[in-house]
Amino acid sequence: MTATEYHRLHASKQRRTALDVLESRNPPVDLEELAAAIAARAEGMGTADDEAIDRIALRLHHAHLPMMANLGVIDYDPDVKSVEFCPRRSDSRTT
Repeated sequence: MTATEYHRLHASKQRRTALDVLESRNPPVDLEELAAAIAARAEGMGTADDEAIDRIALRLHHAHLPMMANLGVIDYDPDVKSVEFCPRRSDSRTT
């Protein structure tokens, strides 16, 4: 991963949180489960309201997850909305 790609990946708090959540869950992770975990962390609570979860899921599905998949740090199946972290490909070192 180039330095530019690394910085682009980590520029968004939602992407950083998504990576953190994915590292701590057994793969694959459902999009709604990922969105709920991100929303809960953003609100500082154990749970978040459905509207916040839906907004985050929509943004993940259309923007963050495809970009992260293109960088090779996750596998994302948009048809079944399943996400899997790829630790070997998400090495934080840059080339």
